[in-house]
This record gives sequence, structure tokens and C-alpha cells, in this order.
Amino acid sequence: MTTRDLNQQVSFYRLGNTPDNYGGSIPMEDEYWTTHAKVEQKTSRKENEAGETEYKQGFEITVRYRRDKAVLVGDFVKYRGQDLVIYYINPDRIFKDYLQIKGVLTSLNT
Repeated sequence: MTTRDLNQQVSFYRLGNTPDNYGGSIPMEDEYWTTHAKVEQKTSRKENEAGETEYKQGFEITVRYRRDKAVLVGDFVKYRGQDLVIYYINPDRIFKDYLQIKGVLTSLNT
């Protein structure tokens, strides 16, 4: 993999809360990293109990590893205006230079 392959901009964020001055809280996106990545769109299918085929739009995202950025399963990635939830992280086992992240579209997009 070369730096030239990392040609799509993505942002990583977590959902958090901020006080609303009335004793409650407001949900907010806490963006902690914007970087360039290699993004590949994947499609998966699964048959449900009714025998119908369900398709999920999945993405495989590869970014350069950084020690100061803790990417966690359950965090979100914003890519081309779409919110993806991270469900799998696979660090590169040979060089430890890249993280391979898998995510699917979330209902935050509706």
C-alpha cells in the first residue's frame, strides 16, 4: 500500500452529550480525527427468517495507524456525508502501519 492509495477523506467521531443549561443534556458528535483513507464499498447479503434477502451496504476503510488516535468498535466514520458504524478493526499484522476498519451504514442517515 502506498500513500497514493489513501485518497478519500474520512472523519472519525463518537457520540457524546453536552449540558443544555436546563439540567439535561443534548447528544452531540465528538469528532476526534480527520484523515485520508482507502475506502472500498462492499455489499453483504443475508436471508432473514421470512426467507427474504436483506442487503447491507458495508465499507472497508484502510487508514495509516497512529498511536495517538484510539479508534474503537462502536465509533462512527463520516464518509461522503454518510455515517458508518465501526463493527470490526483489524490492525495490519505484518508492519503495524495500517488499520483496516469495517463499517456499515447506520440509521443516523435518515
